[in-house]
Amino acid sequence: APVLLESMSVLEPQSFSYLQLNADKYDISSEQLENVRMSASSASPVGRALEICVKQVDEGVMDALAPKLASIIRTGVGLPTRGATARFLIQLATNQPQALNKCTGRLLRALQDSIAAERSVAVRRAFASAAAHVFRAAKDKQRQDYVDAMTKLYSNPGDEDARLTSAIACRELSKNASDAFKGVLAQVLPVAFIGRHAQEADAKEIWKEIWEENAMGMENGCRLYLTELLVIIQSSLSSSNWWQKRQGALALKDLCTALSASVLKDHVQLLLKTLLDMLPGRLWEGKEDIFGALAALCKTCQAQLLPQSKDIIQALLKESLRPKKEYKARCLECLSQLLATFSDEDFFAEVKDVVASLANPPLSSVPEGEESLPSSSSSAAPSKEGSGASAHGGKIEQLLREKALECLGKAWRTSTWAGRRSEGRNVLEIFGSSMVGATVAVRVAAMSALQAAVVQLPPAASPVRTGLAEAEPTRPGSESESEPGGKMEGAQVRVGVRGDGERSGEPSGQAPAGPPGSESESEPEPLAAEDA
Repeated sequence: APVLLESMSVLEPQSFSYLQLNADKYDISSEQLENVRMSASSASPVGRALEICVKQVDEGVMDALAPKLASIIRTGVGLPTRGATARFLIQLATNQPQALNKCTGRLLRALQDSIAAERSVAVRRAFASAAAHVFRAAKDKQRQDYVDAMTKLYSNPGDEDARLTSAIACRELSKNASDAFKGVLAQVLPVAFIGRHAQEADAKEIWKEIWEENAMGMENGCRLYLTELLVIIQSSLSSSNWWQKRQGALALKDLCTALSASVLKDHVQLLLKTLLDMLPGRLWEGKEDIFGALAALCKTCQAQLLPQSKDIIQALLKESLRPKKEYKARCLECLSQLLATFSDEDFFAEVKDVVASLANPPLSSVPEGEESLPSSSSSAAPSKEGSGASAHGGKIEQLLREKALECLGKAWRTSTWAGRRSEGRNVLEIFGSSMVGATVAVRVAAMSALQAAVVQLPPAASPVRTGLAEAEPTRPGSESESEPGGKMEGAQVRVGVRGDGERSGEPSGQAPAGPPGSESESEPEPLAAEDA
């Protein structure tokens, strides 16, 4: 059998080698061509002869055969030879499993080294499949060593192939050695949980498949392997590689979303400290995902983190002063979520001092190329010219204003009555002036915050100017004052913008009220549906 395996590459037609070197010219991927070459070699006369040899192998033969197979696995030359060796081991483990009992350790170590060093994707998959078949006959210690070696490949910095190899090897174990794989789930599933957020799309899908097929649901899997998950998440968050930090943050968000506060109660303080310690310092790609993990942790463990809510809000306000706009927008989004989570605490003064300038920037800072509604202060149509970079910057600016207004609105809802009396005029002026020259999305955010602010104003709050029409008291003796039930009373008046853009404090299509006793006073027109 070793002689036949080594001859596979020698007997391969030279045309395959030419195609492999010029695959791009024929619109064929290297992996596709490698699979074709391996299929052709298995269907050759030598491949059929190897199938016959498998039936003649027993424990006595394996004592002499195992060292030679291990040598070919490590040093075999040519894709047909290496692929045929993997296929020979699969057939041997399937048809003669008892013959492998004494040599599984030697073969697993050889396969482990070759999987890590192999650059051909097709051969790597073949060796991983062969290792999974040999894995079934291996002892527990040998299984542990093999799984440790494969999972460590995933944390190899700067080597995308190694991370993909780790995923492929673990998936082959799940598919071809499912019974033996159950004994190493505690080692593999934490890596799969982290790997679900891998950068590489192929590895990401493989790890997701492994988790979904073996974890018995998100909540059950997180609860069962909580200790191992926390260890690997902490290790990822403290790593010096930004992609590992990012995966750790995304995994922690999933963990906090899946579990309850009672399950996380013994770990919440350590997790909070880890996340807050990561916020200062330089920015790195994906650092904004820390905010998602922080928001999920605070939402799940709200009661336990309430005494530290002020420190958490202060840390976010400090991060919102960073110059990078995308990072700042994600920070404000997290701040908005935490203000809703800690709604019983008053953070209005702190939030207003930092966020007010972002919610209401100067008119000159409205980005070019953003479509906005016509306003009294600006009637010129916005320019639609500009580069892609400026358009992207404009979207980020508008997103910043939306999130800042959202934060102000939520902070206002948590403020005390004394704070509302003293700050009511300023808040309404911020919300009102933020709509001047703004885009539709910003105006919607401002109106939502303004609505919440007006509802929660103290009863004795004085009238304020917000850039909209002001109320005029109804003259004594008018019918609108004497007849309640749907009509405006006292200083109540419809304030809004008509469809034609004209501002008005009186019902649309109705002339101003005349002297007492006039026809317009005795029979007022009902408000139109769109004016209500």
